[in-house]
Amino acid sequence: MANDIPSAIAVMGPTAVGKSAVAEHLARALGCRIVNADAFQVYRGLDVGTNKPGAAEMYALLDILEPWESFSLGQFVELAEGMLANEFASGRNIIVAGGTGLYVRALFEGYTEIAGKPDPDLRAKLVEEYHDLGPEAFAKSYGIGPETVPRSTILNSRHFVRLVERRLVPAIHRSRPQFNARFLKFGLELDKRELDERINARVVSMVQNGWLEEVSALRARGASKDWPGMRAIGYCLLLDCLNEEISLDKAIEGIQAQTRRYAKRQMTWLRREPNVHWLDANKAPAELTEEILSVVQLKQGGCDGKGD
Repeated sequence: MANDIPSAIAVMGPTAVGKSAVAEHLARALGCRIVNADAFQVYRGLDVGTNKPGAAEMYALLDILEPWESFSLGQFVELAEGMLANEFASGRNIIVAGGTGLYVRALFEGYTEIAGKPDPDLRAKLVEEYHDLGPEAFAKSYGIGPETVPRSTILNSRHFVRLVERRLVPAIHRSRPQFNARFLKFGLELDKRELDERINARVVSMVQNGWLEEVSALRARGASKDWPGMRAIGYCLLLDCLNEEISLDKAIEGIQAQTRRYAKRQMTWLRREPNVHWLDANKAPAELTEEILSVVQLKQGGCDGKGD
């Protein structure tokens, strides 16, 4: 493939389906890097609970932020596009892998509207105003009537502040650069019952492999439920467990249920995603790699850089 137009290959699918194993096998076959497209694997110190890949040297955009820092879709696209540009300029392929489908869509599709870059000073100001004025007065001060936003959102400081922030920070309208490359998306799918069993087993395994200790270390650093990184599934429940508000068994059951629901939402999203080549995740990574490579070979010379 050295003389071909390079490709950006997305490996997509619900949590626990085996995306990392396939992406790493494919990266070794192609001699290329992997761009992380998981919204929480960007955080340092969130390793066990986000199932961060062990072969970190193969990835870009892992461990780039502290868990109290914000990370937006716009920031992801800006960083990832720069990496694609560098790799394509050298004629190299690149793989994008992760469970945050919106990241892949924004990077691979021709046009998108994404939120502007977060302003920490603005967010701090809004949080202070929310607590000083109270939810209702805060909403009124920004012209937001109670009939336009659910009361549950208004009473949730984090959700409501983010809503107001999005209204104040202009969205960015941008098109993807017209790279001389192919953009191909592959989705891994598995029977729901089998996926649920994998999810349940993986949560237990992660707790056995030190997830509770990881959350304890974050708590020692002052972690709170308001930290962006702590929104990753399971971290708040394990924090509750450490604070003796729930048992470990209840925390595990809650994490399993949240993860199963998340996987269901991911598949609902992916079913609407355009131009996905679906693959059977029951097959071994080596076999799936061969299937992906066969599609990439068939696509050579048939793309103008705008995606399929």
